[in-house]
Amino acid sequence: MTKKKVVVFGTAQVGKSSLIAQLCCILTSTEVQKDRIRVGGGAQGCTTAVQKYETDEFIYYDTAGLDECRDGTVPFESAIQLLVQLLQRLRSGLHLFVWVTRKGVIRASDQDNFKFFVEILAQNRVPCIGIVLGCEVDEPITQYESQLSVYQDRGIDLAALCAGTAVPISAIAPPMQATIQQRFNDSRDRFLQAIRTHSTESTVLLYETEMGLAKLIKNAWNHLVLFLGLGGKLSAISEPLWDLLKRLRVSDEIAIEMAVKVQG
Repeated sequence: MTKKKVVVFGTAQVGKSSLIAQLCCILTSTEVQKDRIRVGGGAQGCTTAVQKYETDEFIYYDTAGLDECRDGTVPFESAIQLLVQLLQRLRSGLHLFVWVTRKGVIRASDQDNFKFFVEILAQNRVPCIGIVLGCEVDEPITQYESQLSVYQDRGIDLAALCAGTAVPISAIAPPMQATIQQRFNDSRDRFLQAIRTHSTESTVLLYETEMGLAKLIKNAWNHLVLFLGLGGKLSAISEPLWDLLKRLRVSDEIAIEMAVKVQG
């Protein structure tokens, strides 16, 4: 059976890596799988590389959010490389986006992340489900799923909204461990079922040719620059990124445009 590819995205520290660790515990014992999963890639507990995790059914890609670049958690040059790395890994296409958030106010950064991944990278051709974390004490734990229309009204067009928890039992005080463990397991099962239900049957290609890749990178780059407010501050060629882009067979014109550094 061909494994389906799932891109997990969201703003910084919402629990993307914790969610993937939870989902990857499905087919193996919790303790063994936790040893294999690296939760958080940087000193501040944020993912600073496109991490790939596999189960028998799915390949999950854990990505950095746009806000992690804007607030300096992920350097700008690294953000460009992460974008190219993600597109390289998705050369054969994908099946689903999973947007991770926490219950509360919908922020502009939430909308920007959704637009970047679902609209810019996939041109609205790949479905996206939302997973809302931080609901472990809600009664019922699924009550926040009624907010689906609110997200849709704000331009976050989700195929489904799932509410639950990805908090590991080790982070819970003993009196609540049994209850939270049950909710953790229930959330995991519901999250997985939503991923199975809404992932596409066939692979959706983001690009098919070198020209298509170059166009996609340029569109994504333009959106990233606007989001970060960096217009007019670009100069100098970054050799490592240039080499990376050339290995991807991006044209000289696009490679020069992408391989830049930000001046103070």
